[in-house]
Amino acid sequence: MMVCMVKEALMKKTWLFLAAVSVLPFCNSNFSIGFKTDLFTGLKVSYKGLSVEESYLAVNQEKLKNNEVDMGAKVFLYLREVQGFVEKEGRVYPGASMTVTGPGGEMVIDKKDLYAQFDGTGVSPTDAKYLSVALLVGDPMEGGKTYVWKTRIWDKNGKGQITTDVKIKIK
Repeated sequence: MMVCMVKEALMKKTWLFLAAVSVLPFCNSNFSIGFKTDLFTGLKVSYKGLSVEESYLAVNQEKLKNNEVDMGAKVFLYLREVQGFVEKEGRVYPGASMTVTGPGGEMVIDKKDLYAQFDGTGVSPTDAKYLSVALLVGDPMEGGKTYVWKTRIWDKNGKGQITTDVKIKIK
């Protein structure tokens, strides 16, 4: 009898939990969470509070088919159809940072806020749908080595963020 009562109580709690989880996505229209990996380049993208439809790496306007780049190349990370920024007076305020670490884990690049120039004015929500970050492959990086490039895009008026992580092999 006691086992049945405990089992029944657990089932009620489970159903309440499932009901709460089922309703959660409808409570906030900006709620999004996800993870994507590009099988060709190894680019990993995760997002929470913001969403991104498409993400890819490119050099000279061409999507990369692997993670190998030449010394001196300018590699772009493109994020397309970004949604979820909190609007204030018709403007949104994205932030962007990036780090590059070497084969031994040493910090090669550490940029805290690449979009700081927009702090005063913000950008239109339409412009914020198409974001990019560029990495110029050069000194102190060395050919024949692999580096880890990480970026973080965040909403300065909200809690949403997009993070990326990719290994870049220098030819």
